[in-house]
Amino acid sequence: MVKERWEESPTETNLMVDMMVAPDYDESFRNFVSDLASYSPDGIVGIDLNFLHSIGLLKCDEDPSGLMRSLTDYFHVEESPDKITLFNNRFVAWIVPKIIDGTPLTYTMIAVHDPDDLSVELEIVFSTEGIYNSPRLILKVLDYFLKDIEENENIIAQIS
Repeated sequence: MVKERWEESPTETNLMVDMMVAPDYDESFRNFVSDLASYSPDGIVGIDLNFLHSIGLLKCDEDPSGLMRSLTDYFHVEESPDKITLFNNRFVAWIVPKIIDGTPLTYTMIAVHDPDDLSVELEIVFSTEGIYNSPRLILKVLDYFLKDIEENENIIAQIS
């Protein structure tokens, strides 16, 4: 079901634009999208009120001084007609807006990037729609998952 919703035949124009925009990541993106079930065995995490409450994003404890920086502040941004690619030396994230059955939704895919061997490993995919499909909320959820992945990567590095 998820795969069917994702499938879309790319046009030659989109592929040409994609090749000019972060080409190292576009091949990984196309691979992930072509077989999302294999690359994301947990499926797509749907963002809703219960999820936001469970991760604490509904609390009003933002830093009033603005000193607390978000991980999403430290990304290069590449835009193409079909997606926005955010990347830095550790992560790649693709934000993909879609309209399915007349409803706007956004898929966000987060991958860990190893600059040494140029590998990209998909970690999580989440989707937002309806009232949850706002840029601010998407970036807050993205930041939450980036911090969670970074924390897990640090723990794994300490164990190894």
